[in-house]
Amino acid sequence: MQFMTSPILESLPHLYHGFGTRSEEIPQGIVFPKQVHGDHVEILASPVPDSWHEPADAVITTCPGLPIGIKTADCLPILMAEKAGKGVAAVHAGWKGMALGILPKTIDRFRKQLGSDAEEIILAVGPGIGPCCLEVDDPVREFF
Repeated sequence: MQFMTSPILESLPHLYHGFGTRSEEIPQGIVFPKQVHGDHVEILASPVPDSWHEPADAVITTCPGLPIGIKTADCLPILMAEKAGKGVAAVHAGWKGMALGILPKTIDRFRKQLGSDAEEIILAVGPGIGPCCLEVDDPVREFF
């Protein structure tokens, strides 16, 4: 499989990551939340069963070797990692989640529950839909 990677995240020796496309087969064992276009952040400190699909649009794991992911169409995939290896996150960043503050809330969870400084969290934004293919209505355009 050929995944797109981020040079900034590749600098972290403890992190294996990638952004796939719809033509890529999803590897087995990746934990995905039930994405709801909201701002809820789940933290996984231990392995979870394959049936785990809690409602969330961001997942942080502190469990080494536990692969997490999110799925996107017209939303953005964002991967975050704490430089010292305390945790990693996968964020489903749609316009509703962004309006509700999904990114600052995810960073805040790193800070409050892992003791991470915001300056120690790096992130990469994966591929997303372009202006050629996305139409938004006036209220959304005005909000942003």
